Amino acid sequence: MKKYIVKGLACALALALMTPMVFQYTTPAVAKAAKNERQIQSKKEKTEKEKKNKKEESRKENVKNKKDKKEYSEKQEKKVQKPYFAVAKKTLNGIGATYQIEVKNLSATTARTWYSTNKKVTTVDNNGLVKTVGYGTAVIKCSINDKKKGKSVLSCVIKVKGSNAEVTITNKMIKDEVQYMTVASTYDFNAVIKPEGTVGKITWSVSDPTVATVNEDGIVTAVKEGITVLTASAVSEGISVTSGSAITITGSAITLQDVKSDKVVIKVVSGEAIEAAHVQDVTLVDDKTLSIKFNTSMKANTLFNPLTSVLENSVTIVPVANASDVSALLPGVLKGVLTEDGKTLTVTATKSFYGYYDVKLSSQVTAISGAPLQEYIKRTLLIYIP
Repeated sequence: MKKYIVKGLACALALALMTPMVFQYTTPAVAKAAKNERQIQSKKEKTEKEKKNKKEESRKENVKNKKDKKEYSEKQEKKVQKPYFAVAKKTLNGIGATYQIEVKNLSATTARTWYSTNKKVTTVDNNGLVKTVGYGTAVIKCSINDKKKGKSVLSCVIKVKGSNAEVTITNKMIKDEVQYMTVASTYDFNAVIKPEGTVGKITWSVSDPTVATVNEDGIVTAVKEGITVLTASAVSEGISVTSGSAITITGSAITLQDVKSDKVVIKVVSGEAIEAAHVQDVTLVDDKTLSIKFNTSMKANTLFNPLTSVLENSVTIVPVANASDVSALLPGVLKGVLTEDGKTLTVTATKSFYGYYDVKLSSQVTAISGAPLQEYIKRTLLIYIP
């Protein structure tokens, strides 16, 4: 029995001694596994951090690249930006106005050609300086040929409007605020629309036709003693226009613009003439003959050369262009003959009168009495119809 007890104790002791040995064997493996796990985790964290850093660096690089590309693009765009007009539309007032067109992004060496689409409205020089010559609309264009920026055509629309236009009676003879006429006498009034270039026809009227009458050419005939008011206004192509309007034409369109009419108070009296020497009437007799009548006897040698009969410089008849820019015929050499009473000058042309003419007699023409002629200037249509 003791033998078995001792043997049991020996077994127990052996078992007890063996147990620590088992723990000593398994612990290093667990430690190594844990170490490996930590290394793997650390490497993973390092890898993720590196990826994160690379991603951030890549993002920053992309931002920088985009910024650089944008700046480069802007620089390139600015570098190759084509020329253009600083102003694309401009309104100018009156004839003779000027305007300098400014071109942006244009190098000094760039070849350019300037031109106007309507030379009756504006002209333009080689430097882009615009000048108005008529009313209406024109487009100023500049053709550009640049080696780096290519070819282009720039445009600027120019509108020309009337400014302070007015109808003016040019040969008034005012005394004591009226113009005197004697009963049965006539007087040829002249009028123009200013500024120069306004298209239109003058129309005449009197406030009291029982005192004096007026025809379509502005010739007033005194009927009886009294006072009447003569008014000059404007019409176009048979269309009546109220006083205070004038006409400009752009292509086929008619535009009315504000304009002041002109008036003169006429006082008709009986007895001898009070007015100075003046032209009463200009009439086309035939295609080569013009009759100019005066209110008093004139000196022949102040009208034409006594030896050759050719008109002196004091009398001129100059062809002008109509609204369609068609000029009247050149009448050739003009010679004059004065009637015995000295009141009618007959002008004969070697060619023919046909179209509009500016008839002008200066104050160098004098009457037999020695009085100078009231200067006469009138644009008239001379077309002979048998």
